[in-house]
Amino acid sequence: MQPCSLPWAAHKFYVALMHLQPYTQLHWAYQLHYYVCFQVHRRRARFVNNEQSAWLQGQLTQVCSEHNYHLLSLRVFPDHIRCLISLRPNQAIATVMQKTKSVVAREYNLKFSATAPLWAGAYLALSVGRVLTERVKAYLDEQPRHHG
Repeated sequence: MQPCSLPWAAHKFYVALMHLQPYTQLHWAYQLHYYVCFQVHRRRARFVNNEQSAWLQGQLTQVCSEHNYHLLSLRVFPDHIRCLISLRPNQAIATVMQKTKSVVAREYNLKFSATAPLWAGAYLALSVGRVLTERVKAYLDEQPRHHG
């Protein structure tokens, strides 16, 4: 190994730069946001009364908190659901949708004595960047007024 060839003044400068202040707080934020829409099997209107809609919102919120998904916005329509969800890099959207739809369907069928299947097999998941997140939230807020 060769000795350091920097002049002494330069060496002191670089050593001083290497002694940084430690972090006292560190907040991580992932920008993996997804606009998700999934619908009821055969587009039947299953969530027509307030009790079912409120229960569904609570159930989806509970499932997301249990699995550490961040539900940013949620709208329940009679025949489909639209939401904005934030995930970590180790969480795949396919797994998130599988868990969410299966748990909610099972609990819904038990609570309301419904027959399976509750959900259609497919779903829409669009990745949304940080710039578009506010626009998607505004879009979701506008939908009930737009559709009545």
